[in-house]
Amino acid sequence: GFRVCDGYSNAAQGLTFGTDTGAANKLDDYEEGDWTPVVTGGGSAPSSITFHTDPSGKYTKVGRVVTVQFYLHINLMQGGSGIFKLTGVPFAATSANGGFKGGVTMYYANTSSHSGPVLQINGNAELSIETANGSGGYFSNVSWTAAPLSAFTSAAVAGSVTYFTS
Repeated sequence: GFRVCDGYSNAAQGLTFGTDTGAANKLDDYEEGDWTPVVTGGGSAPSSITFHTDPSGKYTKVGRVVTVQFYLHINLMQGGSGIFKLTGVPFAATSANGGFKGGVTMYYANTSSHSGPVLQINGNAELSIETANGSGGYFSNVSWTAAPLSAFTSAAVAGSVTYFTS
């Protein structure tokens, strides 16, 4: 192995920082790469989609922590039903109450009756967009609603979420 920050490396056992070689101090995985987001619906997938910009994504995995980012620009989407979902995420998320939340930006999406969108990943490695629905301002009780596939018939969407995998 070799020393890193007063630690050592052993490819079979992971990278250890400092002089404590306990399992809790080992980084056992680091990975970066690309992934391709696939647009689907909670009920059925769209029958056709044309993209202005092809869907693209990047990910970084450090130990059990995964950050995924994506961008896609839909010119026209026809058919499909249910909530807007993206599949193809490279690692499944662990189960979490309410899922893991992250930032999302939408352009042109028909979400005029909703605000405060967030990106959510579930245990099946599917991304969906939820929007706050209610009155009374940011700190009042609002309900969260999954955005329907029909809101994205012509939209540009970008997002990022960090979550844990097993």
